[in-house]
Amino acid sequence: GLCLAPWLLRAEARRVVSLVPSHTDIVEALGAGDRLVAVSDADKGRDALPRAGGLAPRWEVLVSLKPDLVLADVSHRRFAP
Repeated sequence: GLCLAPWLLRAEARRVVSLVPSHTDIVEALGAGDRLVAVSDADKGRDALPRAGGLAPRWEVLVSLKPDLVLADVSHRRFAP
C-alpha cells in the first residue's frame, strides 16, 4: 500500500489528495493512482478528479473529501498550524 512516511501515519492511506503535480505523478508511478480523491489545479490530464487548489488550498474541498493523506510541499508550510 501507499505509505511514504509510515512513522507519520496510523493507518494505510486510502484517500489521498495531492496539492503538487509532481507528487501526483509519484503516486501514480507507485501504482496508487486509484487512491487519489483530488489533485491540484495545476494537474493536467486528470479531469475526472476534483481540484483541491494549489498554493492556496481549497479547504472546503479538502474537508469534504475526508482524505487520509494530503501531499503538499514546503510552499504549503504557511498553512500549517
